[in-house]
Amino acid sequence: MARSFFVEKVHVNYKEMWNYIQDMNNWAPLVPGYQIHKIFNEKRSIWHFKMDLGFMKPLVKMEVNITEWKEPSKVSFDLKGLNQPFEGSGFFEAKTKRSITTEIKGSLTIEAKGALATIINRTLQSKVDEITKQLTSGVAREIDNL
Repeated sequence: MARSFFVEKVHVNYKEMWNYIQDMNNWAPLVPGYQIHKIFNEKRSIWHFKMDLGFMKPLVKMEVNITEWKEPSKVSFDLKGLNQPFEGSGFFEAKTKRSITTEIKGSLTIEAKGALATIINRTLQSKVDEITKQLTSGVAREIDNL
């Protein structure tokens, strides 16, 4: 299992940050390898992206289920691979540091299942670190440009 956290500061208050985070259409395209996503309702969506594992680059279809919308500070989600045996979870959480500065923390946990799980899980940590950093940094950059 691979788990990663990354923290960025944005120069907006947490309410402005929440306005951005609460719409998955804003941040789904920021996932590295993003292809497309479809939102079924406020809690369920499916995202397609290419995951570069070095020795293989599978197209991953991942079901994203929002488990918690805690306005205005946190969104949590579970992940389930639909065409690849992956499971995981993650969240974005905001903490106000000053009136116009908010700390945004991104978290991602992914675990490969199935026949190749042992091999894939060995290489997964660096990939999850990279995805978490790129996604959290991308969200922070977009929010700072509001």
